[in-house]
Amino acid sequence: MIDDLHAAAPEVRKMVEEVAASPSHVPILLVCTIRSESLDKLHDWGIRLPEVESFRTPLLDREEAHELIRALLPVPPLDEKVIETIGERAQGNPLQIKEFIAAFTDTQADSVAQRPVTIADLAKVHPAATLEAVLESRLEGLTAHERLVVDAAAVIGASFTPAEVGALCPTQEPGVILDVLDALEHKELLNASWEFMLHG
Repeated sequence: MIDDLHAAAPEVRKMVEEVAASPSHVPILLVCTIRSESLDKLHDWGIRLPEVESFRTPLLDREEAHELIRALLPVPPLDEKVIETIGERAQGNPLQIKEFIAAFTDTQADSVAQRPVTIADLAKVHPAATLEAVLESRLEGLTAHERLVVDAAAVIGASFTPAEVGALCPTQEPGVILDVLDALEHKELLNASWEFMLHG
């Protein structure tokens, strides 16, 4: 299992590819995770491998997100609204759930972290620096057109329409804006409803 292969040095990625491509009498299963926004940079990785299967992990649905939240909270909450609130803020993104709960447990005194979380506690929690770093890393990898559209959409809010974005980008043709929005959806910064999937 190789996590975050996109962050590995080119020499490491080449070594993994060579190991996977080398003949062997013993079956080898290599599982590698790569962030979707890095796929374009690694477009030629693995093309020499005889058997490669890839798939995208979808966002968690409501039930799955709540199950993960309950598993990560140090103490089960007494109020189900706590689960709902965390789920709504994370919007099905497991990284956001993990970092949100880590931000709470890491900043609270031991006595507080070992009691049930309340709605009042959640109001004091801010996105973890690591999550902000993830978002910033994604933004840095965008093209000039993509960054322009993201900046315009961010002014509008968490959800928006292509027409609203176009009004803030008068120099861009509507077709170009739609193409950019599709690219941002492919990179999992937006969903099909034109909503941001990560919030800083």
